[in-house]
Amino acid sequence: MIDRDMERTWTPIVGNFEASIANMISMGLLEDAPLEDKLDKKYRVSDLKELLEGRDIKAKGKKSELISAAIENTDQQSISDMVADVRLYVASESGKKFIETYKTDKEKEYSSMERDALGYLSKGDARRAAQRISQYRALQNYPGSQWLNRPYNVPETYIKAASSLIKYSYDDLPLNESHRKDIGMQLALSIMLGETVKESASRLLSESYDVFSWGPLVDHLKETSYCKCSGLENIKKEEVVELYTEKQILQAFAENDLECLSATHIGKGIRILPARGNSCISCYSGKNEYQWSEIDKIPKMPRHLGCHCKYVAWI
Repeated sequence: MIDRDMERTWTPIVGNFEASIANMISMGLLEDAPLEDKLDKKYRVSDLKELLEGRDIKAKGKKSELISAAIENTDQQSISDMVADVRLYVASESGKKFIETYKTDKEKEYSSMERDALGYLSKGDARRAAQRISQYRALQNYPGSQWLNRPYNVPETYIKAASSLIKYSYDDLPLNESHRKDIGMQLALSIMLGETVKESASRLLSESYDVFSWGPLVDHLKETSYCKCSGLENIKKEEVVELYTEKQILQAFAENDLECLSATHIGKGIRILPARGNSCISCYSGKNEYQWSEIDKIPKMPRHLGCHCKYVAWI
């Protein structure tokens, strides 16, 4: 339903809101919504019951039944007058076809971008992959938008992390070299696209050929001192792959943090900051402060699956 809230939300995106609505109507993409839909938007169940009872009409049933009763027992003009102030449009048949075509085209564009980016990653070129992603994002604009029409640049930190991810061996997975390379490429692509850990993990599930039901990996998970999953005896494959994915991604970002902190050389050295209220026993109970002269001895983060501790400057 068109109201002030909708206008405020969409004006920065589509430009002049009323002109955009008028344009879509003139193109045959939008049409006036049915009376049933307008009544549904305007009236509550209690309002409809009161309306029907005032006309000695049985007022029982679901909201849709009350609306049908109101329409059946009221002349067309009166019903139209009741919702004259409701501006509600729906996609016409042409509009629905336009939407489906648009979605199909966008899916093709996304698939093309993903295919190209993976091609660059397969050659070890995360920067070219990031440029292809930025090119794709820059094209996802709406004519007249005041704030969407800006290029999307993959952050430098993400590009460096992606470069690390495609270099990892993943030799803890019982896969051949080609499949392990695919794992790194999918993780690298995922972080540059800004996907969540869960979304990254779903990529691995599609690439891993059931490797995450592999016993040794689950056993390793059960031996860790911290794990966000409860009931490890019955841990699901999806939980295992999510933890494994998270560990690889955190390691890539941690390497970048360590490199940047070492380059600045600020303070006494580098600390390992325990996460989750010092509940990470591995990081909290052991040595967690390293002077610049002993940085080569600092352990790689994360130390185990589920570890969220990180490097910070030791001031």
